[in-house]
Amino acid sequence: MKYMTLGLIYVVFCMNSTWTKADNLSSDADFLFEYQEKITYLIDHEEYAQALERVIWFHEHALEYEYSFYGVRLSFALAQWQRLGLLYSPAHVALVKERNDILHEVTSHPMQCESFDELIALNHVLDKSLQSIATLEAIHRQHEGVLSTGLLTGLNHVLNKGVQNIAALEAIDRQHQGVFSTGVLTRCWSKSTEIMAVEFTSNLLIEEYVGNLFDSFVANSVTEYFYNIEMCDELDIPYEECGNYITSQFIEASQFYITAAMNLNRLGEAGQIGAKTLEVLMD
Repeated sequence: MKYMTLGLIYVVFCMNSTWTKADNLSSDADFLFEYQEKITYLIDHEEYAQALERVIWFHEHALEYEYSFYGVRLSFALAQWQRLGLLYSPAHVALVKERNDILHEVTSHPMQCESFDELIALNHVLDKSLQSIATLEAIHRQHEGVLSTGLLTGLNHVLNKGVQNIAALEAIDRQHQGVFSTGVLTRCWSKSTEIMAVEFTSNLLIEEYVGNLFDSFVANSVTEYFYNIEMCDELDIPYEECGNYITSQFIEASQFYITAAMNLNRLGEAGQIGAKTLEVLMD
């Protein structure tokens, strides 16, 4: 199952197996764009071993050249890797290994938000998003109380025990992998994580981190719908190819949100989401 809403880069990729090069790129960005084009060429011409070398290099080194490729690396580039894996089994093996390595990093040291993003993206292209949900829920439970209470409650807990020095606070922070002060899931919570939690109806994550489902629906799905429709127009993609796809994704998003709200017995929010969906589609 795919995410409910997709960035336009996924839309364009799925329809054309390419993505649009922006004007006025830096020299490093231009280099990375051409590097991606070469990967596509190699896959199209069945030079799979060379394509795999380039796919792995891009994944490991692209951000050293241009950090603005953060999103491309976790969307278009992983979609390329997935496509190659369907044609060339060593590429699939390498993709699974990368996911397993990142999973170990996230569960062992849940401090870096980039690792969370990467795990979610890798599981997505491997059609294993339920594993992302299980990992996030496990991390929440592991740090339950620490994630919820935050710095002031944690500080009071220490002071009530008579330990009034910074070393003790630092020790607690180290003990809890750095999540004690801000909450690792709160700190690393992202739009894609929120959408995934709703799509797979994780009651735990919705209750703890999403909040009002109608507000989330408007902020994520409604906003993205109008943005993607506008981008289709700017890129001169025919509505039959782009608009219909985006509309179907939006309707699917609405259905997931309504299901999540009903599952939590939030009937008012479910009704609001349904009404907003009709309003958007009739606009």
